[in-house]
Amino acid sequence: MPTYYNSVVFSLIIRYLIKAAQDKRAVPYFELENLFGLSHNMAGFYAGCVGSFCQEQGWPLLNSLVINTKNCQSSEGFNGYLPEDKSWGDCLSECWAY
Repeated sequence: MPTYYNSVVFSLIIRYLIKAAQDKRAVPYFELENLFGLSHNMAGFYAGCVGSFCQEQGWPLLNSLVINTKNCQSSEGFNGYLPEDKSWGDCLSECWAY
């Protein structure tokens, strides 16, 4: 992991996204930026870490909950985690149903 990776911040983001999934809501990037004191790029970095972690654990892709407010969808970086047989909406629904 890069030296700027903070495992405590990562753990808190995971917990925050689990709670967001339970509440059946999406989380704008700016919300992560403001809550955890991250730049936009770092929020994206941690969203990617969340995606990798979820894949390793066999969990729904919690990073699908992280959206940009410009078009109310995940960023292009999410596409690298998207299974071929699923849409972003499918992944979102899996989080909310889990």
